[in-house]
Parts: sequence; structure tokens; C-alpha cells
Amino acid sequence: MAGASIHVQWCEPCNRDEENQKAVSWCSNCIEYLCMECAKCHRKGKTTANHKTIPILEAEKVDSSILDIPEMCNIHEDQKLSFFCVQHDTICCAFCLRELHSACKGVRSMEMASKGVRTGTSIEDLKRRMSDFSLLIGRIVEAYKNNSSLVSVQKDECKEKLRNIRKELIGFLDELEQVIDKKGDALEKECKDKIEQNIKDLTTRKNKSESWQTAIKTLAEHASETRILAAVKALDLLQGEEEAFLDKFQDKLTAYEIRSSPFDFTGKIKPILTKVSGIKIEKIKTRVTEPLNNQQVQPYHFQQGKVHPDQKISCSQLKMTRIYSACFTLDNRIVFSGHFLLCIYDITSASIQSVQMKYCPLDITCDLKNDIYASFPAVGLCKINKENFTEDPWFTQTSGCFNCVKVNNDTIYSNINSREIFVLIEDQTIVKSLKTKIKLEFMCMAGHNGIFISDGKSIKHMTESGSISRIAYTLKRDNEITGLDVDNQGQLYACISNKEVGSIVRINTTTGYKEPVLENLVAPRDIAFHPTKNMFLVMTDHGKECSVYEVTN
Repeated sequence: MAGASIHVQWCEPCNRDEENQKAVSWCSNCIEYLCMECAKCHRKGKTTANHKTIPILEAEKVDSSILDIPEMCNIHEDQKLSFFCVQHDTICCAFCLRELHSACKGVRSMEMASKGVRTGTSIEDLKRRMSDFSLLIGRIVEAYKNNSSLVSVQKDECKEKLRNIRKELIGFLDELEQVIDKKGDALEKECKDKIEQNIKDLTTRKNKSESWQTAIKTLAEHASETRILAAVKALDLLQGEEEAFLDKFQDKLTAYEIRSSPFDFTGKIKPILTKVSGIKIEKIKTRVTEPLNNQQVQPYHFQQGKVHPDQKISCSQLKMTRIYSACFTLDNRIVFSGHFLLCIYDITSASIQSVQMKYCPLDITCDLKNDIYASFPAVGLCKINKENFTEDPWFTQTSGCFNCVKVNNDTIYSNINSREIFVLIEDQTIVKSLKTKIKLEFMCMAGHNGIFISDGKSIKHMTESGSISRIAYTLKRDNEITGLDVDNQGQLYACISNKEVGSIVRINTTTGYKEPVLENLVAPRDIAFHPTKNMFLVMTDHGKECSVYEVTN
């Protein structure tokens, strides 16, 4: 079995009656083994009918530390862990809820919080991190193996230098060869001993991570959602510790090389030749590249397909003086925001519906449920009624804030000023606020992993916890970023403009490399992708025109 507790392969209910029956399954709710007869009773019991059982052969693959995640609170030992605090991202008991989380917003029961976890993003994200972690360790081990071979080659190269000189100075060089052989072997052994120790340590951690992956996969297929959530949270902490270790390890990662001192033929050959034996280990700072993420692995649509202009929509058609923002809807429409106005453009029929607004909408977005949200800086955020396109309901009534608005999985992001982002949920609860550290001009979702933000000159990635990392890319002095968005594969695109002429570029968030998609555009100022189709729109001419593009094979 994978862990200590799984070595017991006898039915535990039968054991309590002093009977020995071989277990055939394991209940993830009761955390005990069941024989065939008890498993049948388990499925028939009123309180156990919905329990999830795992075949014993599958349970053997799961590390016991995952199967034995406690259901009881470690602080209040008689209390079951039955609540989940969204604000603190932690599982707690009723006493902890009262003592530590009474003021928290978004506290849910484990049953409610775990709904959909089997098909949600938590498992896939953790599996991806574990896979990347395992892959990175594998690459480091491979680099060490190559380094081990290299130092052997370098040692032989040092010896070869000596052999080329031996023809003229055979006697003296024979003595030097003995010195190099002895010293080289010692240095080679020292290098390999250190490399092999590092390989051994890293392989242990790699195997541990892979066992966690197997555990997550097995639980995802067979365990209850509460058990899955508990396992995910427990493994998330363990995986975080492993990742922190690997980051520190990478910072100190060095490669070993065996080199000899340089030399030239001169009249004083002997003292110079003596330097040939002066080989030593040189530690050179190195780093193994991160595993390829989805952005690097996925094919670039615009490389494999063609971008075709589909439609061009002008302000005169919309009867607007200027387009502030635009987004696609899932029912083949585009919603434009303008000066106290919303315009709904039907892509199929080219018909236009205009709705006068009481307040001026600035930003507008649509999520995968086809819900439309808009920001009204004068009063706040609202969901737009899709039937009559009126403001319903209001999320806040705070004047002078909430400029940008983006939505992902029922979570709403909006900046209340130029340096702070509020994270809200559907019931209008503000879950947290995040400091941007830059003057925020543009914002877009980063798939299921936070948001991208820009001040017009730089682009940063902000996680849901508020940590910020800079996208390593350069911008010409006279250029500025005038729009950001991601496609349905999570790849980042930006509008780049020098006031009058600009382009659309795809940005590799790992390397910072910019790849042109559209060029020679007249003053592009925003870009928006369709949530599910290979379509995007670009506003040009300072917001006076909108072009829709389609990507085809």
C-alpha cells in the first residue's frame, strides 16, 4: 500500500465484531476499509448511501497521508471540519468559525463549497503545478547527468592537452600526467559525489510529487467532493512548500567543470607546463528553464490560421460620438458603451439597438454565462438586463470609482481608484482588495490564474492573493499600451500605439516576446476577444471605429 494506514487490508466493521474479512474497498467519508458484504450494506444505509468508496486496488495507489487527512479540527478535537472560509481560503469547524471567522464574508458549508470541485479548476491547477514541478525536477536531474558526463569529457580534454606536448617533453610530461590523473580523479569524484547526492534528493522529491498527482487523480475519480477539497487544500500547502524549496534550490544551482590552466610554449617551458596540472573545479551559476506552460505549448492561432476582417462598425452607424468600450456576447452580438449610451449590434443582421442610460457607462464585459456587467464611475457597477439592457441590479453606489470591470467564474474585478482593485462576488460582497503598485489603466483576466494589469508602459501579472510579477517585455519610448485582453486559450494580446499608428501583438508572458498580429492600424485603443469563438474586435481611430476580425484555418 502507499502508506502506513493502508497496510491494514481487513474489513474494519467486521474487525469490531472480531471477524476477519478481506477488505475490497475504502470509504473516503468514513475513512475505513470495507469487505464486500459491508460495502453492500454501506450503499443501502440511509446515512451512508451517498458515501464514496474506492476499490482497494485504487486506494493502494494513494499515499496514506492523503487518505488520512483528518475530518476533525486539530484545535477543537471534537468538532468536525464543516465550513470553508472563502476570505481566508481555509477549512474550519463551527468553533473556529465563531472565534476566528465571525466577521468574514463568503463563509460556506463544506457541502456548498465543494460543489463542482471535481470538475472545477482547483484540481487541474494543482495537477498542472505538480506536473510542472515534476517536469522541472526531471530537467534539473537531466542537467546534472549531462554535467556529470561533461566533467568526465573535460577531464579527458585536459589529459589530451598534456599528451600533445609529451612528444617533446616525454619525461617531464609523464610526471605531470601522474599529477593530473591523481588530482583529476579526485576532482571528478568530488563533482560526481555532489551531483549524485543532489540527483538522489531531487528524485525523492520528484517521486513524492508524482505520488501526489496519482492521489489527486484517484480521489477525483472516486472520492467525495468534501474529501477532494480537503485533499486539494492539504496538497496545496505541501506543494507550496516543495515549490518554495525548489525556488531556493534553483537560486543556488551550480554546474561543475574541470578545467586546466591555460599555457603557451615559451623558452621557460617547464614552469609553464607545470600549470597544466593546475586543474580545479569551477562552479558556474546556471538555471534550468521552467516547464512549457499552456501558452507556450498551445499553437499560435494566427500563425496556423489567417486573420480576416469580418465587419467594420463606425460611430456614425452607432450614432455615438465615441466608443468607450465593447465586448462580444455569446448570442452573436456586440455591446458598445458610449456617452450615456449602450448600443447593441447584431453581428448576423447588422441591426442596431440603442439604449439611453441614466449614467455614463465606461467599461463593459460579458462572462461565459452571457451575463453582461458595466462600470458607471458616477455610481458604481451593475449587471445589465439582457432583455431591455437596463441597469439591474447595482453592485455598489459609491461615487467616483469603479472604472474597469472584468468577470471570471462569478468573481468580479474592478478598480476603485488607480492603484486598488476590489474583488466581489455575485451577492455584492467585497471579498478582498488588492494593491496594484502601479497606476492602473488597463486590466484583463489571466485565464484561471488572476489578472493582467498595465499602466500603459508595463504589464504585470497579479494573482488572486495579490502577489505581482512583471512580464519581461520592452516597449519603445514613443509607444504605449492602449488595450489588453486574452483569447479563449489564455494567451495575452495588447494594443501598442504611438498615438497615430499602432499594432496588435501577442505577448509570451514567460519570455516577453512580442509577435505582431495586425500592423499599421490607425490609433488602436482597445481589443476584446470573443469568449468562445476565434473572433476579436479592435477599436481604432481614437474610438471612432470598431473592426471585427475572424481567424480561420
